[in-house]
Amino acid sequence: LLAFAGTLRALWREPAFRQPIAILESDDWGAGPASQADALERLHALLLACPNARGEAPVMTVGVILETADRDAMRAAAPDTYIAARLDDPRHATLLAALRRGAAARVFDLQLHGLAHYWPPTLMSLAAADSEVRAWLAAPDLGWTEDLPSPLQSRWCDARRLPSAPLPAAAINDAATAEVVAWQSLFNAPPAVAVPTTFIWNETVERAWSAAGVRAIVTPGSRHEGRGADGRPTPGSTAIRNGDRGAGGVLLLVRDVYFEPVFGHAPSRLADDVLARAALGRPALVEMHRFNFCGPRASAQSFDTLREALAQLLARVPAVRFMSSAALAAIIERADPAWIDSSLRRRLGVWARRASQQRPFARLARLVGLMIPLAMMRRLA
Repeated sequence: LLAFAGTLRALWREPAFRQPIAILESDDWGAGPASQADALERLHALLLACPNARGEAPVMTVGVILETADRDAMRAAAPDTYIAARLDDPRHATLLAALRRGAAARVFDLQLHGLAHYWPPTLMSLAAADSEVRAWLAAPDLGWTEDLPSPLQSRWCDARRLPSAPLPAAAINDAATAEVVAWQSLFNAPPAVAVPTTFIWNETVERAWSAAGVRAIVTPGSRHEGRGADGRPTPGSTAIRNGDRGAGGVLLLVRDVYFEPVFGHAPSRLADDVLARAALGRPALVEMHRFNFCGPRASAQSFDTLREALAQLLARVPAVRFMSSAALAAIIERADPAWIDSSLRRRLGVWARRASQQRPFARLARLVGLMIPLAMMRRLA
């Protein structure tokens, strides 16, 4: 118990939610091909058709990218000149209108994913040496950033060479401020929530976003600060739980449920994961990417899979509640007793369930017999 005291205290401090909560989180939308607009309209209609018992439609928090490379303009410009097509470019008018309609209907909740889905100096540097990047920039029209090499899609590290290097703090501060300013000019308010691209970021990014007005950051449950020599995210440096505070005091949320229809995820997976998180007093923040619904990897079947997943969720978890990540952050900030259980009995049961799943604590607890009292406590939840 002493060896794992820090972890066990963190599990106790983590909010215990009274009701099952499902939040659909979808990243990578925004500046890019116009066909996204049709996919967003279909998702808008699909979500409205799946209300819960309280009449709440599922909310999809849309991670929005604000600019992409204007490849046509770059080919006509001087070599090595980066030119961006922003989301307020006339070519994005239909897409921007679809985002705003979904937000007005409260089935979309827009959150900052980044000014771009890459660090522009890295993009331009690699274009000179990497044929894949060069071919992407040479293609016509606005492109799908999913086609870029995975390390390049991480905005908050220098991936010109692997392992990646940290970006200068001054450059991060300037870029974070610029993207919040750009967001505010588009949507008339600072972004409440930010989601780092590919979940690569550091405390400097947290501090800069917080200073610019971001209230919460969505994380995968640990902080990954760069890319290793193999191009994969470096191991997480810090365990994160819902309600933790990052640098600058920003609130941290955990997204650890994955539902990607194009990867063959079955509709039942959504309800399974929501139930599993609810048993631990946790909300289910469900990751989906735009590549399920539009772009070269998309499948028309993805819409049917999502519709069936929501139908099964509503049937198997009739008490499920839908909300945005921003609403969840506000509930945690005010410790809302309508949502967060403060009773000792319930909290003790939830804590025991969480501890029983914590490795390597759970393995050692079995060896010394601690699982017996933990099993008794789990029944209290």
